[in-house]
Amino acid sequence: MQIEKNPKIPAGVKSMDSTFEGCKSLKQAPQIPAGVKSMDSTFAGCTSLKQAPQIPASVKNMYGTFWGCKSLKQAPKIPSGVKNMGETFRGCRSLKQAPQIPAGVKDMNSTFYECKSLKQAPNIPAGVKDMDSTFEGCRSLKQAPEIPSGVENMNHTFMYCKSLEQAPEIPAGVKNMDSTFEGCESLKQAPQIPAGVKDMNSTFEGCESLIKGPSSIPSSVEDMGYTFKCCKSMTGTIRIETTLANVTYDDEGYSCGDCFEDAATYDGCQIRLDYVDEALVDKILEDVSSESHVVKGNYIG
Repeated sequence: MQIEKNPKIPAGVKSMDSTFEGCKSLKQAPQIPAGVKSMDSTFAGCTSLKQAPQIPASVKNMYGTFWGCKSLKQAPKIPSGVKNMGETFRGCRSLKQAPQIPAGVKDMNSTFYECKSLKQAPNIPAGVKDMDSTFEGCRSLKQAPEIPSGVENMNHTFMYCKSLEQAPEIPAGVKNMDSTFEGCESLKQAPQIPAGVKDMNSTFEGCESLIKGPSSIPSSVEDMGYTFKCCKSMTGTIRIETTLANVTYDDEGYSCGDCFEDAATYDGCQIRLDYVDEALVDKILEDVSSESHVVKGNYIG
Protein backbone atom coordinates (compact mmCIF):
# COMPACT_ATOMS: atom_id res chain seq x y z
CA MET A 1 0.00 0.00 0.00
CA GLN A 2 1.40 3.40 -0.98
CA ILE A 3 0.62 5.85 1.84
CA GLU A 4 3.24 8.55 2.32
CA LYS A 5 1.39 11.32 4.16
CA ASN A 6 0.25 10.90 7.70
CA PRO A 7 -3.54 10.52 7.65
CA LYS A 8 -5.79 11.78 10.43
CA ILE A 9 -7.31 9.12 12.65
CA PRO A 10 -10.88 9.90 13.78
CA ALA A 11 -11.60 10.34 17.48
CA GLY A 12 -13.47 7.44 18.96
CA VAL A 13 -11.47 4.72 17.24
CA LYS A 14 -10.81 1.82 19.64
CA SER A 15 -8.88 -0.61 17.48
CA MET A 16 -6.02 0.16 15.12
CA ASP A 17 -5.04 -3.44 14.50
CA SER A 18 -3.15 -3.75 11.19
CA THR A 19 -4.25 -0.22 10.17
CA PHE A 20 -1.05 0.63 8.28
CA GLU A 21 0.31 -2.88 7.86
CA GLY A 22 2.45 -3.13 4.76
CA CYS A 23 2.56 0.62 4.06
CA LYS A 24 6.19 0.59 2.97
CA SER A 25 6.26 4.27 1.95
CA LEU A 26 4.83 5.66 5.21
CA LYS A 27 7.52 7.93 6.64
CA GLN A 28 5.61 9.71 9.40
CA ALA A 29 3.10 8.14 11.76
CA PRO A 30 -0.17 9.90 12.55
CA GLN A 31 -1.25 11.00 16.00
CA ILE A 32 -2.98 8.13 17.77
CA PRO A 33 -6.28 9.22 19.37
CA ALA A 34 -6.83 8.88 23.11
CA GLY A 35 -9.06 5.92 23.78
CA VAL A 36 -7.44 3.47 21.37
CA LYS A 37 -7.10 0.11 23.12
CA SER A 38 -5.57 -2.22 20.57
CA MET A 39 -2.56 -1.65 18.31
CA ASP A 40 -1.68 -5.16 17.19
CA SER A 41 0.41 -4.99 13.97
CA THR A 42 -0.58 -1.33 13.47
CA PHE A 43 2.63 -0.40 11.65
CA ALA A 44 3.88 -3.89 10.74
CA GLY A 45 5.92 -3.75 7.56
CA CYS A 46 6.22 0.06 7.49
CA THR A 47 9.81 -0.15 6.36
CA SER A 48 10.27 3.62 5.85
CA LEU A 49 8.97 4.65 9.29
CA LYS A 50 11.80 6.22 11.32
CA GLN A 51 9.95 7.62 14.34
CA ALA A 52 7.19 6.02 16.35
CA PRO A 53 4.13 7.99 17.45
CA GLN A 54 3.20 8.56 21.08
CA ILE A 55 1.18 5.60 22.31
CA PRO A 56 -1.95 6.57 24.31
CA ALA A 57 -2.22 5.38 27.91
CA SER A 58 -5.40 3.49 26.99
CA VAL A 59 -3.59 0.96 24.79
CA LYS A 60 -3.55 -2.63 26.12
CA ASN A 61 -2.44 -4.68 23.11
CA MET A 62 0.83 -4.20 21.24
CA TYR A 63 1.45 -7.53 19.57
CA GLY A 64 3.65 -6.98 16.50
CA THR A 65 2.96 -3.23 16.51
CA PHE A 66 6.22 -2.29 14.77
CA TRP A 67 7.08 -5.68 13.28
CA GLY A 68 9.46 -5.19 10.36
CA CYS A 69 9.92 -1.43 10.78
CA LYS A 70 13.56 -1.71 9.79
CA SER A 71 14.13 2.08 9.71
CA LEU A 72 12.72 2.72 13.20
CA LYS A 73 15.48 4.20 15.35
CA GLN A 74 13.69 5.00 18.59
CA ALA A 75 11.01 3.11 20.48
CA PRO A 76 8.02 4.89 22.02
CA LYS A 77 7.12 4.80 25.70
CA ILE A 78 5.02 1.71 26.35
CA PRO A 79 1.79 2.34 28.33
CA SER A 80 1.57 0.74 31.77
CA GLY A 81 -1.51 -1.30 30.87
CA VAL A 82 0.10 -3.31 28.07
CA LYS A 83 0.20 -7.08 28.77
CA ASN A 84 1.37 -8.64 25.51
CA MET A 85 4.57 -7.52 23.80
CA GLY A 86 5.08 -10.53 21.58
CA GLU A 87 6.93 -9.49 18.39
CA THR A 88 6.37 -5.79 19.16
CA PHE A 89 9.72 -4.70 17.68
CA ARG A 90 10.52 -7.80 15.66
CA GLY A 91 12.84 -6.96 12.78
CA CYS A 92 13.49 -3.37 13.90
CA ARG A 93 17.11 -3.65 12.85
CA SER A 94 17.90 0.08 13.37
CA LEU A 95 16.60 0.17 16.96
CA LYS A 96 19.51 0.83 19.34
CA GLN A 97 17.74 1.25 22.67
CA ALA A 98 14.88 -0.73 24.13
CA PRO A 99 11.99 0.96 25.94
CA GLN A 100 11.09 0.27 29.55
CA ILE A 101 8.86 -2.79 29.71
CA PRO A 102 5.69 -2.30 31.84
CA ALA A 103 5.35 -4.39 34.99
CA GLY A 104 2.21 -6.14 33.76
CA VAL A 105 3.70 -7.66 30.61
CA LYS A 106 3.47 -11.48 30.52
CA ASP A 107 4.48 -12.41 26.97
CA MET A 108 7.80 -11.37 25.45
CA ASN A 109 8.13 -13.96 22.71
CA SER A 110 10.19 -12.50 19.82
CA THR A 111 9.83 -8.97 21.23
CA PHE A 112 13.24 -7.86 19.92
CA TYR A 113 13.81 -10.60 17.34
CA GLU A 114 16.46 -9.53 14.80
CA CYS A 115 16.99 -6.11 16.40
CA LYS A 116 20.55 -6.19 15.12
CA SER A 117 21.56 -2.76 16.48
CA LEU A 118 20.24 -3.30 20.02
CA LYS A 119 23.16 -3.06 22.44
CA GLN A 120 21.43 -3.17 25.81
CA ALA A 121 18.52 -5.29 26.96
CA PRO A 122 15.72 -3.83 29.09
CA ASN A 123 14.80 -5.09 32.54
CA ILE A 124 12.38 -8.00 32.23
CA PRO A 125 9.25 -7.69 34.44
CA ALA A 126 8.73 -10.27 37.18
CA GLY A 127 5.49 -11.58 35.66
CA VAL A 128 6.93 -12.64 32.30
CA LYS A 129 6.58 -16.37 31.63
CA ASP A 130 7.44 -16.74 27.95
CA MET A 131 10.75 -15.63 26.45
CA ASP A 132 11.00 -17.70 23.29
CA SER A 133 13.19 -15.85 20.73
CA THR A 134 13.01 -12.63 22.79
CA PHE A 135 16.48 -11.48 21.71
CA GLU A 136 17.12 -13.89 18.85
CA GLY A 137 19.42 -12.34 16.28
CA CYS A 138 20.39 -9.35 18.46
CA ARG A 139 23.97 -9.58 17.29
CA SER A 140 25.11 -6.37 19.06
CA LEU A 141 23.83 -7.43 22.50
CA LYS A 142 26.75 -8.06 24.88
CA GLN A 143 25.02 -8.58 28.21
CA ALA A 144 21.91 -10.57 29.00
CA PRO A 145 19.23 -9.24 31.35
CA GLU A 146 18.24 -10.98 34.56
CA ILE A 147 15.64 -13.64 33.81
CA PRO A 148 12.58 -13.54 36.14
CA SER A 149 11.91 -16.56 38.34
CA GLY A 150 8.55 -17.30 36.69
CA VAL A 151 9.90 -17.83 33.18
CA GLU A 152 9.22 -21.33 31.82
CA ASN A 153 10.11 -21.15 28.14
CA MET A 154 13.50 -20.04 26.81
CA ASN A 155 13.64 -21.58 23.35
CA HIS A 156 15.89 -19.49 21.05
CA THR A 157 16.00 -16.66 23.64
CA PHE A 158 19.55 -15.53 22.76
CA MET A 159 20.06 -17.48 19.54
CA TYR A 160 22.66 -15.83 17.27
CA CYS A 161 23.49 -13.12 19.81
CA LYS A 162 27.03 -13.16 18.47
CA SER A 163 28.37 -10.52 20.87
CA LEU A 164 26.89 -12.03 24.05
CA GLU A 165 29.76 -12.65 26.45
CA GLN A 166 27.98 -13.79 29.60
CA ALA A 167 24.92 -15.98 30.06
CA PRO A 168 22.26 -15.16 32.65
CA GLU A 169 21.26 -17.45 35.49
CA ILE A 170 18.51 -19.80 34.33
CA PRO A 171 15.47 -19.84 36.68
CA ALA A 172 14.47 -23.10 38.37
CA GLY A 173 11.12 -23.26 36.59
CA VAL A 174 12.46 -23.27 33.03
CA LYS A 175 11.46 -26.39 31.08
CA ASN A 176 12.45 -25.63 27.49
CA MET A 177 15.93 -24.58 26.34
CA ASP A 178 16.03 -25.51 22.67
CA SER A 179 18.68 -23.38 20.89
CA THR A 180 18.74 -20.91 23.81
CA PHE A 181 22.34 -19.91 23.12
CA GLU A 182 22.85 -21.40 19.67
CA GLY A 183 25.32 -19.37 17.63
CA CYS A 184 26.50 -17.24 20.57
CA GLU A 185 30.05 -17.13 19.27
CA SER A 186 31.46 -14.95 22.08
CA LEU A 187 30.00 -16.91 25.02
CA LYS A 188 32.75 -18.46 27.15
CA GLN A 189 30.90 -20.04 30.08
CA ALA A 190 27.59 -21.86 30.16
CA PRO A 191 25.05 -21.34 32.94
CA GLN A 192 23.94 -24.18 35.17
CA ILE A 193 20.95 -26.12 33.87
CA PRO A 194 17.96 -26.33 36.28
CA ALA A 195 16.75 -29.75 37.41
CA GLY A 196 13.42 -29.58 35.57
CA VAL A 197 14.64 -28.79 32.06
CA LYS A 198 13.35 -31.26 29.44
CA ASP A 199 14.45 -29.92 26.07
CA MET A 200 18.09 -29.11 25.29
CA ASN A 201 18.18 -29.52 21.53
CA SER A 202 21.01 -27.35 20.12
CA THR A 203 21.16 -25.33 23.36
CA PHE A 204 24.83 -24.39 22.87
CA GLU A 205 25.34 -25.41 19.25
CA GLY A 206 27.92 -23.27 17.50
CA CYS A 207 29.25 -21.61 20.67
CA GLU A 208 32.81 -21.80 19.39
CA SER A 209 34.34 -19.78 22.25
CA LEU A 210 32.59 -21.75 25.00
CA ILE A 211 35.29 -23.06 27.31
CA LYS A 212 33.29 -24.24 30.29
CA GLY A 213 30.04 -26.10 29.85
CA PRO A 214 27.40 -26.70 32.51
CA SER A 215 28.41 -29.04 35.33
CA SER A 216 25.57 -31.44 34.57
CA ILE A 217 22.75 -32.48 32.26
CA PRO A 218 19.78 -33.07 34.60
CA SER A 219 17.90 -36.35 34.84
CA SER A 220 14.80 -34.58 33.52
CA VAL A 221 16.29 -33.98 30.05
CA GLU A 222 14.54 -35.82 27.20
CA ASP A 223 16.11 -34.15 24.16
CA MET A 224 19.83 -33.44 23.83
CA GLY A 225 20.41 -33.61 20.09
CA TYR A 226 23.19 -31.26 18.90
CA THR A 227 23.40 -29.72 22.41
CA PHE A 228 27.13 -28.97 22.24
CA LYS A 229 27.74 -29.38 18.52
CA CYS A 230 30.73 -27.31 17.32
CA CYS A 231 31.69 -26.15 20.82
CA LYS A 232 35.29 -26.40 19.68
CA SER A 233 36.92 -24.75 22.72
CA MET A 234 35.04 -26.64 25.40
CA THR A 235 36.83 -28.61 28.08
CA GLY A 236 36.09 -30.14 31.48
CA THR A 237 33.75 -32.70 33.01
CA ILE A 238 29.98 -32.92 32.55
CA ARG A 239 27.74 -35.17 34.64
CA ILE A 240 25.21 -36.83 32.34
CA GLU A 241 22.39 -37.54 34.80
CA THR A 242 19.69 -38.39 32.28
CA THR A 243 19.36 -41.90 30.81
CA LEU A 244 19.06 -43.56 27.42
CA ALA A 245 15.44 -44.43 28.25
CA ASN A 246 14.66 -40.73 28.79
CA VAL A 247 16.01 -39.72 25.37
CA THR A 248 14.43 -42.64 23.48
CA TYR A 249 11.28 -42.10 21.40
CA ASP A 250 9.19 -44.46 19.26
CA ASP A 251 11.20 -47.33 20.80
CA GLU A 252 14.01 -46.93 18.26
CA GLY A 253 14.90 -43.26 17.86
CA TYR A 254 17.28 -41.36 20.10
CA SER A 255 17.31 -37.62 20.76
CA CYS A 256 20.99 -37.52 21.68
CA GLY A 257 22.36 -37.66 18.15
CA ASP A 258 25.41 -35.51 17.40
CA CYS A 259 25.27 -34.08 20.93
CA PHE A 260 29.05 -33.50 20.96
CA GLU A 261 29.78 -33.54 17.22
CA ASP A 262 32.85 -31.41 16.46
CA ALA A 263 33.15 -30.42 20.13
CA ALA A 264 36.50 -30.06 21.93
CA THR A 265 38.45 -30.15 18.68
CA TYR A 266 41.12 -27.63 19.66
CA ASP A 267 44.48 -28.70 21.08
CA GLY A 268 44.42 -29.18 24.84
CA CYS A 269 40.63 -29.55 25.01
CA GLN A 270 38.91 -32.61 26.41
CA ILE A 271 35.36 -33.25 27.58
CA ARG A 272 34.83 -36.09 30.03
CA LEU A 273 31.35 -37.50 30.41
CA ASP A 274 30.57 -38.91 33.85
CA TYR A 275 27.33 -40.86 33.84
CA VAL A 276 24.52 -42.71 35.58
CA ASP A 277 23.71 -44.72 32.44
CA GLU A 278 26.67 -46.08 30.51
CA ALA A 279 24.43 -47.02 27.57
CA LEU A 280 23.58 -43.36 26.98
CA VAL A 281 27.22 -42.28 26.95
CA ASP A 282 28.07 -45.10 24.55
CA LYS A 283 25.27 -43.94 22.24
CA ILE A 284 26.53 -40.34 22.43
CA LEU A 285 30.10 -41.37 21.63
CA GLU A 286 28.95 -43.17 18.47
CA ASP A 287 28.40 -39.77 16.82
CA VAL A 288 31.55 -38.03 18.04
CA SER A 289 33.94 -37.12 15.22
CA SER A 290 37.53 -38.32 15.26
CA GLU A 291 38.75 -34.73 15.71
CA SER A 292 36.77 -34.34 18.95
CA HIS A 293 38.34 -35.08 22.31
CA VAL A 294 35.26 -36.44 24.10
CA VAL A 295 35.77 -39.43 26.40
CA LYS A 296 33.83 -41.66 28.75
CA GLY A 297 34.33 -40.75 32.39
CA ASN A 298 33.24 -42.39 35.63
CA TYR A 299 30.02 -43.98 36.82
CA ILE A 300 28.28 -41.63 39.28
CA GLY A 301 25.01 -43.46 39.86
